[in-house]
Amino acid sequence: GYSLAKNPSQTVTVPGNTKGLIFENEKIPDKGRVELLKYDSVTNKHLEGVEFALYKKAVLEGGEDILVGNFTTDSNGKILVENLDAGDYYFVETKGLEGYMLDTEKLEFTIPNEGGLIQLTKENKPKDSSVEITKTDVSTGEVLEGATIKIYDEDKETVLAEGITDSNGKFTFGPLKPGKYYFQETGAPEGYVLDDTLFPFEVKENGEIVKCTMTNKPIKGTLEITKVDISDGKLLPNAHFAIYDENKKQIVKGVTDSNGIAKFQLGYGKYFYQEYDAPVGYQVDNTLFPFEIKNDGEIVKCRMTNVPKPAPIPALPTTGSVVATGGGIIATLGAIVSMIFRRWF
Repeated sequence: GYSLAKNPSQTVTVPGNTKGLIFENEKIPDKGRVELLKYDSVTNKHLEGVEFALYKKAVLEGGEDILVGNFTTDSNGKILVENLDAGDYYFVETKGLEGYMLDTEKLEFTIPNEGGLIQLTKENKPKDSSVEITKTDVSTGEVLEGATIKIYDEDKETVLAEGITDSNGKFTFGPLKPGKYYFQETGAPEGYVLDDTLFPFEVKENGEIVKCTMTNKPIKGTLEITKVDISDGKLLPNAHFAIYDENKKQIVKGVTDSNGIAKFQLGYGKYFYQEYDAPVGYQVDNTLFPFEIKNDGEIVKCRMTNVPKPAPIPALPTTGSVVATGGGIIATLGAIVSMIFRRWF
């Protein structure tokens, strides 16, 4: 623990008297040790696998700090570095664990001349866990804005959050502690069927983003048009119809069957229907009639009449024909009168 004396050897002459000799030894400073413990700030769990760099500060101002080495916490969350000279040091976290925030703040300490063990602790704050729910069309996969979602605790009753899917079809909520949860749709996007199933999910570790996908079925309904004679209610086949969207753009055509009925499968929305060709013997009614599909499975029934075309007016004879016919009638009447006259006289 001491250095060799500055004057390790001396030559003396002893004439009979005793002379004292002094050898001075300087004490060598003891080597120091440092122990760093890394732990979870929430659970106090010791964290293995966190990487640190250890630096010794420059003695002179403006000098460059010296890298002592790189170290990683063991299964007990600890780093032990020995044989450190006296001086000022610091640890810097260089690589954290998944699910935790990287803490780059310097952890400074000093090894005194007498050495000894320096014990340090450093906590790690876990990243916030969250759930990300994406809402899509069950048929097309198109993302759906406007779905209202609730997040429930494990008891299925305590509401932790409520939100609406954005333009990307997503609703994200956090932070969530590790545990079991549920989500449920409480309001469907416009034009879609509500799915109020209670879906479970679980957050297993800190910093986890649980991603869930939920689909919606589009609302579909039926338009049923019945075509009848306006006077006797007779069912009329072969009436031709066109269906238009709310912007009056034609989307489909159809014809009444032998029962005078035409059916159209349509999605949610506002529409118009219009006859563009009537059955034989009937006048076309080209009125644009509005209707709407609001609910899934809805059947919108419409009854529409047709007016028969007027019977054709017979063609009138020419003038000559009338005169000839008239003359014939007069001749016949004259013969009858002549016969009656003879009988009585």
